[in-house]
Amino acid sequence: MYILFDIGGTKMRVGMSEGGRHLSNYRVVDTPPDFQEGMKVLSSLVSELTGGEKVKATAGGLAGTLYQGALVRSPHLRGWENKPAEEEIGRAHV
Repeated sequence: MYILFDIGGTKMRVGMSEGGRHLSNYRVVDTPPDFQEGMKVLSSLVSELTGGEKVKATAGGLAGTLYQGALVRSPHLRGWENKPAEEEIGRAHV
């Protein structure tokens, strides 16, 4: 089970692949302006897509610049700046 995500300034996309070659299911929702709310939404989407199965790997992108695990600059996600994005996203797929 693999997770692919794209967290943009307006939409959050989360997809799931069982074998790592093709997306078999995905969701698109509005990106919450608040970081903690965004992590709750991401975690919920991952749980929904995986049905609780173990995730082997997660990959994706964020709308902004990451430095030392934090989103340091994001013109469209100001409420996400200077938050531990890498750490929190890692927790979201558990």
